[in-house]
Amino acid sequence: MDALHQIHPEKVQFLGKAAIADLVDEAYAVVAKRGSSWIAGGPLFAGLMFTFGHGCIADPQYPWISGTLENARLNEASIILERLFQKFVVFLTQARYNLSKR
Repeated sequence: MDALHQIHPEKVQFLGKAAIADLVDEAYAVVAKRGSSWIAGGPLFAGLMFTFGHGCIADPQYPWISGTLENARLNEASIILERLFQKFVVFLTQARYNLSKR
């Protein structure tokens, strides 16, 4: 929760601590359903859900998320999580660049 506050304090304040706690809990529940090797992905999933909404894992607006999670060539949680993190960073970098050009 502290990391999300550092990223976007206004959004955390608007949503409230209870909603943010629920989001973090939901993120960990999602990774727990995938198995114990996914638990390290809790913060990443919380960040994705905080940024794109709690349903982002299956949202067709962000096919790169579900596509990465369902990629049959990537067979280990750690590899998938790393790839998902890399794509998230690329998305955020591009968004920041686009905002700077306004």
